[in-house]
Amino acid sequence: MAEQPTIRLTGAGPLVRVELFGEVDIASRADLDRGMSAAIARTVDGGRIVVDLAHVGFVDCAAVTSLLRAAKEAAAHGVRLELVGASGIVDRLLTVTRTRQILETISTGPRGSAAPRSTHIKPGA
Repeated sequence: MAEQPTIRLTGAGPLVRVELFGEVDIASRADLDRGMSAAIARTVDGGRIVVDLAHVGFVDCAAVTSLLRAAKEAAAHGVRLELVGASGIVDRLLTVTRTRQILETISTGPRGSAAPRSTHIKPGA
């Protein structure tokens, strides 16, 4: 049986941290979507959301899709989304699916600057 994920939100205003634990897949996508929506609601325009994947042992494409959707929603609210701490199979999926490049493309908006090497979503994308 798959390990149920845990989502922990901390902070508000200019910085919200989303820590994910366990396996994040199609079965837990609704929880991830709710958590990301809550994080966006807690973040002010110009702020950022840091999604910490250090304690995630598995993700699937449904989870990646949810993160991309959240990044677009965050950008529409003037909020950056950053993915940190991915390793092992999680990092591999982000690489194979070109998620990092897609997030970088989303982050290049009318303000004219591309995202730094880390994965960011900039306002206005």
